Amino acid sequence: MDVIRNSDGRRIDPDVPAQLDALRSLVDRAVQSRDLDREVGVRLAATIDAANSEAHAPEPRVERIIAELGEAERIAASAPTVVTAIDGVLMTLTG
Repeated sequence: MDVIRNSDGRRIDPDVPAQLDALRSLVDRAVQSRDLDREVGVRLAATIDAANSEAHAPEPRVERIIAELGEAERIAASAPTVVTAIDGVLMTLTG
C-alpha cells in the first residue's frame, strides 16, 4: 500500500480511508436498522464523506480529517457504537 503523507509531510496511516469506508457502512446499517434517526444519519454520512474525500486528496490534511471526525462524534452522540468506531479512526490518525 502507498504511504500517504499530509501537507506537512507527516505520514498518514494508509488504513484510514478503508476505516472511513467501514464507518460509513456502519452508519448506513444503523439507519436501516433504525438505531439511528435518518436525518442524523444523513448529516453523519455527509461528515464522514467529507473526511474520506480529504483522506483521498493529493495532499490530505490530517487536521481537517480530525475536525470532520470531531463533528461526526458530536452528531452521533446518540449512537454509542458509532462514536466508538469514530474514536477508533481518530486513534489511528493521532497515534
